Amino acid sequence: MAAWALLLATSCGRRASPAPSASASTEPVAPSAKVPSPAPSAAVPAPSASSAFGPWVRCYARFRPESTPLRDVTRLALLCGPQNGMRRLGETLEGEASDTGASVEHAVSLGKGQCVRAFAVAEASVADLELALVGPSGVTLATDGGDDRWPILLPDRAVCVDVDGSYTVRVRARKGRGRFALSTWLLP
Repeated sequence: MAAWALLLATSCGRRASPAPSASASTEPVAPSAKVPSPAPSAAVPAPSASSAFGPWVRCYARFRPESTPLRDVTRLALLCGPQNGMRRLGETLEGEASDTGASVEHAVSLGKGQCVRAFAVAEASVADLELALVGPSGVTLATDGGDDRWPILLPDRAVCVDVDGSYTVRVRARKGRGRFALSTWLLP
């Protein structure tokens, strides 16, 4: 679990900036002056992934698939959607994905400035399910970046679009084959 949290924290590209020291001076340091290094015991532990990203990550920190893809994605979406001010966009999509087959695509209509987040859960026979948001021009705007069977697009925030149009949530099995369920949510 700790390795997963570390991977999530480093893969999202966000780093907590250290708090300024109370003894820090704003005076410039002369080139010949030696600045002492902090003692090893003075190191501050990095924040956990759930505290670094707040409710966007905390909502699923303890989630584990336990049932059918439909039940699990419903539970996951309800843990994260309403808590972050989101509402469900359309019905939950169910399908089958295979690492030897084509992607499953779900069209969503979004307006300029709208923000969307997608949740998916696959059966245990799918070791790695991938989500991507593709824009009206065919360019991939975001991917989940994980390697598990319950991807979230994006793990640490919603994806906001800058043009009106028809977008596609693409579901693909990178490893394995099985059923999945997808729930898409909108930040009004």
